[in-house]
Amino acid sequence: DSIDWSCAYDSMLTVLCNLHTDNPQLLSFFNDSSLESLLLAVRLPHSAPNADQLVRLRDDIRDGLWARQPQTFPRRGPVMTAVSDVARVLLGLRTPWGRATARCEDCHSDTACTTDAVKSYFWSVAPSVWKPYYNDRATISATEYVSCCVAGGFSLRCVLCGSRSRVYIELDETPPLLCLEVFNDCVTPDMTLSLQLTSGPARLRLAGIIYLGFGHFTCRYLASDGATWYHDGAHTGNVCVPEVGFTPSTHALSQCRSRTASHYIYVRD
Repeated sequence: DSIDWSCAYDSMLTVLCNLHTDNPQLLSFFNDSSLESLLLAVRLPHSAPNADQLVRLRDDIRDGLWARQPQTFPRRGPVMTAVSDVARVLLGLRTPWGRATARCEDCHSDTACTTDAVKSYFWSVAPSVWKPYYNDRATISATEYVSCCVAGGFSLRCVLCGSRSRVYIELDETPPLLCLEVFNDCVTPDMTLSLQLTSGPARLRLAGIIYLGFGHFTCRYLASDGATWYHDGAHTGNVCVPEVGFTPSTHALSQCRSRTASHYIYVRD
């Protein structure tokens, strides 16, 4: 609610908790990330079966972030915390999982550079970046979204001649998960995401979607057996509700109970 926001944490942690339950080894990368990620890695295995312990874990993460960055992670008041800010903290990495190179089209130089994409399993590519890359199309798929990110969608100023250089990313390993921030209904979900690695293509399965509408985040979890589950902390509390009879599809998954997808979460099987 507007007094004590928790929906950004509830939505992200609900998906991560279900991922851990389905595959406890999947989230081992948390040990390599922030203090909050380490806290999640240590306590989630013991908290997952107990709703009360999960609530305490969520509140401890919230309190820690609020203590360090109260403007970004408000604990109370009319301004809500964003899922993207929570994802940046929980899914960031100390060890890059790839390399980025800026290639200048004018002086033809290649320069190693730094980009958030190789230091995190959270990617955010605004429409202002991918629309010129795809000739101002109104919508793209999730696979096209990541292709834009790794194959020159971003640009930097060349350190040698000052011209714009396209950034190309080489990824060394299949990520355990990849969270994509999408904007409104501009990016449609793929049930399977194709990601190009240096060793060849990798495929990730759509496992979670976070929705935003009316100043509130909710989420949907897609289990590996095909079942889907809905969570809204304001109405379902600590329980994920099975969506009996629901058939996942690109169109059906983009919306959920009058809210629009804001984040897609893909996992490696």
